[in-house]
Amino acid sequence: MNRQQLIAELKEMGIEVKDGKVKMSAIEAALSKPHCVTSMMDGQFWSIVKEIGWEKNPNIEATKQKLIKKYTPEQMEAFRTKSSYFQSKLQTWLHVIERDSDYRIPESDDGLSDILAHIVGLGKTHYDKVLKELSGRKTDTIDNYAEGKPKAVENFHYVIPREEDY
Repeated sequence: MNRQQLIAELKEMGIEVKDGKVKMSAIEAALSKPHCVTSMMDGQFWSIVKEIGWEKNPNIEATKQKLIKKYTPEQMEAFRTKSSYFQSKLQTWLHVIERDSDYRIPESDDGLSDILAHIVGLGKTHYDKVLKELSGRKTDTIDNYAEGKPKAVENFHYVIPREEDY
């Protein structure tokens, strides 16, 4: 990748580049790091999300039982950690937008948690779309969920078994 491509990619991520220098806050710098400390790789995570089929509004208890039969407690804890990481990336972008504008998150902390978990639960394509929207300082999808159009199902994290469920 050459310098111009890198600058274009940074700008596409919503990171300001002026005179060839990156201008970003500590929050934005942290967001630009594509890693999460867990033994689960992104591909495996998104594969399990697809298997869960959250977009079909699965039965939480039945889905949890299927995951218990197929995955170890350690795998599910890694899955939970990765899910929380992706959710926090969305939330951090919302806080960047709040900091830089007069935008205010239109939900309570609990409601926002449900929305962000729902977005992760809908899979990589939807998640990437919302992440790109937020990195471009747009909040349309979050605002629509806050208005119940469409309704975010409570709460994707509930399907993830905890150690005591085994």
